[in-house]
Amino acid sequence: MSTIIKKLELMTFQIGQYSFGVDINDIQEINCHARMSKVPVDYEAVAGVINLRGEVLTVIALGRMLGIKSSGTEAVGSNYVVIKTLNQRVAIAVDKLKDVETIPASELQPLPANFKLNNQHVLTGLVQKNEGLLLVLNSSHLTQLGLLSLAVA
Repeated sequence: MSTIIKKLELMTFQIGQYSFGVDINDIQEINCHARMSKVPVDYEAVAGVINLRGEVLTVIALGRMLGIKSSGTEAVGSNYVVIKTLNQRVAIAVDKLKDVETIPASELQPLPANFKLNNQHVLTGLVQKNEGLLLVLNSSHLTQLGLLSLAVA
């Protein structure tokens, strides 16, 4: 009898010097052509909005939200990872798209107690890799943030 090993399939991307992963089942699309528009919201994590086939989506500046320096995710021509959970969608502006990685679920570790980032509640945990840490995002927290942020405007 074989043992089933649960695996995580993560779409990975980079913001600044940090690598992030999000469950591929929560990704609706990768978009490199949308043009972002700035919006007057009083929430630092919102970079603006994009129009995807008639639907306006909040663009989250994840680097800003977590307090890390980005190399330009708010510039025109950014790459966007569109995340969908239930009926909610939000886009994350990313510096660099990477790849889909399959990782054993047992490698996902909770964030250490001394690991401090702004708004780290959007992180599920981390995976230690040879090339550094992969921070795993909680998609449902990000989509809720997208709805709440536009309501503040």
